[in-house]
Amino acid sequence: MPVTTTLNTLADRLEARILGAIASPELAQRLGDDLSQNIIQEYFSSGLKAESGRTIDALTYISEPRPSANGVEIGVVGPLSQTGTRSDVAPKGTIRDFIDWYNKQPDLPKFFIRGGVPSQFAWWSLSRFQKQLLRIKRIGGEFGGESIGPKYMWTHEYGSPATKRVRAYIEKGLTKWRARVPTIIDEWYRSRAGR
Repeated sequence: MPVTTTLNTLADRLEARILGAIASPELAQRLGDDLSQNIIQEYFSSGLKAESGRTIDALTYISEPRPSANGVEIGVVGPLSQTGTRSDVAPKGTIRDFIDWYNKQPDLPKFFIRGGVPSQFAWWSLSRFQKQLLRIKRIGGEFGGESIGPKYMWTHEYGSPATKRVRAYIEKGLTKWRARVPTIIDEWYRSRAGR
């Protein structure tokens, strides 16, 4: 097959490489677009939803096709400055900061968390109202919103000690796309032959 992909390499970016005699930036773009669409479909099929749009921006990112030693390559999912890597550590103390801020607000309902806030399960200790307010604040870039952003996509992809749920939407999208690659290439060449 003239297309290869790498996942979990190149700092967790997804790369589609068009190899061999295929050296068309247009075909690389078509393959990248299709891969991105498959990943997005799997993201929503997994039950996830984007609250700020930053994850969707990262998942729909497609770089410009660029020449490589063997043909053309295109980057999908990124850029790295937005996605980070799965080894990046989430910012610490953001929920503690939120609770401190929250408790100083005289107009907000008060909730008591028995025994304080256990650090790794702080989210689960919040009331429903507090969780909704924290989501809103994070969308606005507060309490870790800017620094967390789409970096949670790796937690959803691979699971985490807190959730233990692996959704693997990128891997599922990649699998669907790989099955479609021969058809995409064939359709692309047929459309060019009729010109």
